[in-house]
Amino acid sequence: MVMFPLSIFHTMRQRIVYLPPHLRKEKYIEYHHRVKHEEMNMMFLINQTLKNIKKHLGINIVIALTLFVAYLFFFMICCHVEDGMLGVSSFALKDMDRSIYFYGQARQLQRQASISQKEFEDFSAQYEFIQSMAVVEYGYYFDSLTGEGLTIYRVDEGFQSHFTFPLIRGRYFSKDEIREGASVCVIGEGFWLQSDLDVGDTLKVGKHNLTIIGVMKYAANASANLVPYKTFEDDNIPSLEIQGYTVAATLSDTTMASEINWSELGLIGEPLSGETYFNQGLDSLFQRSTVFFVVGILILFYALMNLINILVSKMYQQQKSLGVRIALGASYRQVFLQFFLESLVLVLAAVICVFCCDPIIAVMTRNILNHYFGPMTVVIMLIISVFSSLFLSLLLFRKFKQVEITKIIKGL
Repeated sequence: MVMFPLSIFHTMRQRIVYLPPHLRKEKYIEYHHRVKHEEMNMMFLINQTLKNIKKHLGINIVIALTLFVAYLFFFMICCHVEDGMLGVSSFALKDMDRSIYFYGQARQLQRQASISQKEFEDFSAQYEFIQSMAVVEYGYYFDSLTGEGLTIYRVDEGFQSHFTFPLIRGRYFSKDEIREGASVCVIGEGFWLQSDLDVGDTLKVGKHNLTIIGVMKYAANASANLVPYKTFEDDNIPSLEIQGYTVAATLSDTTMASEINWSELGLIGEPLSGETYFNQGLDSLFQRSTVFFVVGILILFYALMNLINILVSKMYQQQKSLGVRIALGASYRQVFLQFFLESLVLVLAAVICVFCCDPIIAVMTRNILNHYFGPMTVVIMLIISVFSSLFLSLLLFRKFKQVEITKIIKGL
């Protein structure tokens, strides 16, 4: 059988491919010239990619669903880590070099009476080297009528100057509300998600009807609720169990921290430097995140292996059409770009679906995960998408280059 030589030039190199007689028709020669002129045309390549995806729509849906499950779990891991990082940053005392952190538990278990703010002020006045001090009383309130429990944090005016807890809705306490005590509160994100309450609604605690003025991103305890220190100072709230006190102070000389006699307040605990306190929070984050990362990477690896098997099988089904394209003028670079674009479209489709499911994820994980979706999660997911697509494309392209084009053409 006489073969007709067709010369094709790519990157200043001549490549001769012999086509069988039935491929020497006018439409193939026209296609050859069109490929030569449109090889660098990205719109042409995108159209070819979309046609290929549409042609194999069923298997592409399976691929997208496989990626969706893997990326969904990985997305939750990213949210967990970003939430933890935000939590650690909120735990960080603003003046790390000269700060001291003390968590003290009351000597009497389930102590009902609170320590007055004046007692803390008198305590601070004894030590001239304390420049400023923040006091937080940590208590748990149980409403026997509703059967619901609330975590209550009474904060003084120094709280905001030492800790950084971002608000996601509403506002923080005004100076007058802190100084005089007011029937207002800032609820935690976890409590906000679990209840139907929002900014402007009323939260009943004992005899107090507290107006919600803000929602706080509080990673320490997702269900924490802040109230001004003096709001509860005059009343003994039934069923309010005082768990302990958090005291943060800025010192003029950190070496003098050991001189503070915390037992004068009737509290038991060990003071920590700001750096030690921050590192403990960071270590706790890494310990929680390690297990999530390992499981997430294994699931992602398993999904990618299944995806590779599907795509390789799909490539072998298309090798005849791809071989003809190579013979008619398409370069290997064009074939690689088609692999890459096709993989990228499927991966991005899965990632976009995951982002769209974020509100559902937040509700489903509200009792398990203090969910937070921020810019770091977006960046990580997009980077993973591009590199996953690139890895799959390189693997498919390597498999394709192992196939001899002349054998494909002769088999037509």
